[in-house]
Amino acid sequence: MEVKQLYRSAENHESKHVYQNDVEGYAFKIDNDLKYNLLIDIDSILFELNSVCDLMSSLFEKLYLFSGKSICKKKVGLELKKLFNKGGFNSDWFQKLDNHRNFFVHEGAPYLAVDITKGFGEYDLIIMKKNLTKFDDPDEFLKLSDLNQIVSGFVKAITIIQEKLITTIKTDTKIG
Repeated sequence: MEVKQLYRSAENHESKHVYQNDVEGYAFKIDNDLKYNLLIDIDSILFELNSVCDLMSSLFEKLYLFSGKSICKKKVGLELKKLFNKGGFNSDWFQKLDNHRNFFVHEGAPYLAVDITKGFGEYDLIIMKKNLTKFDDPDEFLKLSDLNQIVSGFVKAITIIQEKLITTIKTDTKIG
């Protein structure tokens, strides 16, 4: 809801607010409650998804122990990545989540911008890692569309881990 309000606010932008490769854009004013609620939401989704991923990794480690195998904590992430990549599922979301969460929790504060290049209805929220004057390095920012890919990857990963859990329990305990 806050993103839609931000996009509506962006509709009132002036030419001075538009960034172009040869011209820096200026910030436009938005309501502080809107801004802070967005920042809280971004922080929350990154922090909570990362926390659940840590719990999923712990569960996966216990699953290995349950099936009579041992796995080093450091290798759990690699094994999860292999499991996720099986069948062509892209696990890049996992590393993106971890990198962005760690940056915003331990290193820097997010700055907000709106990508208006495609016009209203196609706007994208940009979460910058610093006050950018150029948007040519995608490592310096995260878009709402990237966050949506992280969430989609997370949802798919839950299904994959659930299937692996069920298969392991059925196989190793003779259930079913």
